[in-house]
Amino acid sequence: MHNARNAAAALAVASALGLKIPEAAHALAQTVLPPHRSSPTLVAGRIVLDDCYNANPASMRAALAAVVVSASASASPSASAWRSDKAGAAGNGRPFAILGDMLETGPDAAALHRQIGRLAGAQLAGLATIGTLGAEIAGGAREAGLGADFIIAGDDPAAAAAAIAAWSRPGDWVLVKASRGMRLERAVTALLEEFRKQPPLT
Repeated sequence: MHNARNAAAALAVASALGLKIPEAAHALAQTVLPPHRSSPTLVAGRIVLDDCYNANPASMRAALAAVVVSASASASPSASAWRSDKAGAAGNGRPFAILGDMLETGPDAAALHRQIGRLAGAQLAGLATIGTLGAEIAGGAREAGLGADFIIAGDDPAAAAAAIAAWSRPGDWVLVKASRGMRLERAVTALLEEFRKQPPLT
């Protein structure tokens, strides 16, 4: 994931201080991330990537890249049964996201959110957005060619979660990310509840 660079830097510092790399790597493997920082949860065959602790344009781009790569490597037992145009090769999961406002982005806020939306629209199979600036993300996704049937914009985390749950299938990944002030953990909770309603995998 996008914490790989941080891990590599930590190992480099450990080496410079004379520590043995295998020991440093073992210690690093025991790291537990704080809540809402790229925390994955598997429910009903879907992975929810809770990264809603905070967001800025750089971290949003990194998180989108992470969910796209992770989904493409994820085997999907139902991939042949239902798949959008952006699904990729057979057997791969699909990336989805619930994205909200990146606060404190200054006078260029709308343009920055549009840029993120265009990036998301070019890579995701479906997108739900929360907030006024989240609507700019949705607009950018439409500009990038993501179909209107797979975009929902609004202020209700439960509605966003319900839409993603309806679009997704086992093997898919869902990123949830916004600035802390958006309290998008509400969307994470709603999404997990929606997925728990799904029939068990066979």
